[in-house]
Amino acid sequence: MNRREFAPSGSRANQLSITMVTANWMYSGLERVVTCLLKELPVAYPCTVSLTIAGRTMPDGRHSAQHFPLPETIPIVHIERARLHNIIIPLARCLKTASPDVIFCNVEPEALVFYWLAAVLAGKRRALVAVHHEPVREGRRTVKGRIAASLTRMVVRNIPLHVAVSHGVAAAVARSLNVPESHIRTIYNPFDPSEVQEATEKQEPSELVGNHPVVLTVARLMPPKDFETLIRAFDYVTRRLPAFLCIVGEGPGKSGIEALVHDLDLEGRVLLSGFSTEPYAYMKHSQVFVLSSFSEGFSMVLLEAMACGLPVVATDCDWGPREIVTNGVDGLLVPPQEPELMGRAILALLEDRDMAIRLAKAGTVRAHGFAVADAVKAYHDAAMECVRSKK
Repeated sequence: MNRREFAPSGSRANQLSITMVTANWMYSGLERVVTCLLKELPVAYPCTVSLTIAGRTMPDGRHSAQHFPLPETIPIVHIERARLHNIIIPLARCLKTASPDVIFCNVEPEALVFYWLAAVLAGKRRALVAVHHEPVREGRRTVKGRIAASLTRMVVRNIPLHVAVSHGVAAAVARSLNVPESHIRTIYNPFDPSEVQEATEKQEPSELVGNHPVVLTVARLMPPKDFETLIRAFDYVTRRLPAFLCIVGEGPGKSGIEALVHDLDLEGRVLLSGFSTEPYAYMKHSQVFVLSSFSEGFSMVLLEAMACGLPVVATDCDWGPREIVTNGVDGLLVPPQEPELMGRAILALLEDRDMAIRLAKAGTVRAHGFAVADAVKAYHDAAMECVRSKK
């Protein structure tokens, strides 16, 4: 267990104490959101905050905490465990030491049982708030899956408050987990435009130099991101216009992407840039951003691309993108898993410069509407609501 020590309880008398718990700490929108909240909550309100990572780091063992630096005053505990059931006791000890008033638990619904048990074992009546970043998955149709689903629903009934990162996710939580709508708060993820401005001042990534126009995506190489649709859409584009596709990210789907690129004879046109700590630099030097997911809870990266001044094409999948993008106003929405329609939308933005500029300008304005202050206030209000309900 790696630890940055908690402050003695006496030093925070009369202050609200909040612990953010995550199941892993990799490099995604979730880490950006949690980092932002941990930094801004103590600035805006009289409270103390801490971070507990109870799960896994990146697959190659690299701790991405270095890419999301937190002030030294914020305690951080990392409990490395491969299996969920093994985190219960060490997490309970950690929560007992931290003694938070409220725990914001950023884990998948099927994992809530283990984190809830840890909070119970920690003693003292602590308020656990479940934060839902992703769509609720359907349970497996096996005996084990049905038992897990039943346990999750049982635990969910004992959680006083749920936070959903979009209205679509909120509706899914209410429907799939039988959570009363009155127990759910929709809080859009916070976005800090200053971070984008600082990063976009960096020079053009070397692999993009001389390779334009660039169609860009930034994502973990995972099935829900649906890279097959994106690559087939790009194939449609290249049959009509010379272009390059840059994929920034890493993950288990890399070999499948490479195989499809080979089959479609797109080698030399598709750039697999791997993991980058500076995705904004890629955004600043590309011509179109594409989100091809068939499932998204919110999509921070879509918001970031819009803030960088990129015209965007996104799938109109359930939940997130349709709450960020208004089709034809500040971006283009296409049906999920429709390569030709996606390809046409990308081609339209590459060929019609006036439309691309108009959508990009509107997109930047839209991105700036997701204010950090609004999200910070909403999380603080949720925490205070839990504290008051315990009295």
